[in-house]
Amino acid sequence: RLRLVLVEQRDGRAKLILSWSHLLVDGKGAELLLQALDSLHAGGACSIPALDEPGAPDTRHYGQLWQSARAMTWRFEALRKHAFDCLAPRDPARASGPLRYEVRVLDESATAAVKRRSRRFSEIVNLPFQLACSMRAHDEVFARRGRRPDSLMCSVPVQTRKKGAAGPLFQNHLVMFFGQCLRGDLETLDGTVASLAAQHQQFLREGLDKAFDDLMRMMRPVPSGLYLRFVNWRMKGLLNSFFHSDTGEFAPGLSSFLGARVATAYHIPGFCSPPGTGLFVNEKHGRLVLSLCWRGDAVNAAERAAMWQRWLDDLGANDSGA
Repeated sequence: RLRLVLVEQRDGRAKLILSWSHLLVDGKGAELLLQALDSLHAGGACSIPALDEPGAPDTRHYGQLWQSARAMTWRFEALRKHAFDCLAPRDPARASGPLRYEVRVLDESATAAVKRRSRRFSEIVNLPFQLACSMRAHDEVFARRGRRPDSLMCSVPVQTRKKGAAGPLFQNHLVMFFGQCLRGDLETLDGTVASLAAQHQQFLREGLDKAFDDLMRMMRPVPSGLYLRFVNWRMKGLLNSFFHSDTGEFAPGLSSFLGARVATAYHIPGFCSPPGTGLFVNEKHGRLVLSLCWRGDAVNAAERAAMWQRWLDDLGANDSGA
């Protein structure tokens, strides 16, 4: 389902809350929907990013798909060699609870500092740096608890537009990058970024993005409940150490909505527990927006403060000269 709610505040401002099922639309698809609604309000005067032309139908048989997908299954086997953990209790009864979140909007100076630090590691690919900062923020809490796991693992969505889609809905085409850092990798930011950058290069070099795509094509006929049972069995009941994504600029060009100025915008994913925590990044009006999300009581106030401190320090947000 998809729902749009308008909340008016006493100071005259308003919040627009769009909630949706991920099976219907992904984060980028939701942004396209907002742009489409705003265009309708403006009588079609607002431009919406062009949709891709339909791709050629895939005529490969099951055996050919499996040959392509095998590289991804080998990657799964490599991930399972090192135990990883999450901050929430592994018992679903203890890990359940409402989704909670804290959002911080960086100013232009801090945003520029973060981007400078990211470019120190790569001028082109931002993913390893952002994921490394999230890894170390979670590792900080594990260290305070006195039980650091052998590794941390996070599958990061790489969102793309689905070819041939006729509108903003059903844009849910995701490739997952699986990054894993061992305890030694996490000691320094440079070491964490280097490990993830090497894994990302392997991901591209070995065509793991295409292998994951073909694995999902093979799984498409399988009922979701059965598929998740298989994944839980293979991954020993834990999908990730935490959730993370960097969706880039939120709805580029959407500076107003239905006649009202857009001050800031962000995604708050409604994820499962375990793992029960997530760190998310997007940008609006040249300012980075950071969201710390958790389920129930996965992290307490002191742990969240420590996580924010480590996250902001590694990002470079606390040092405008970074």
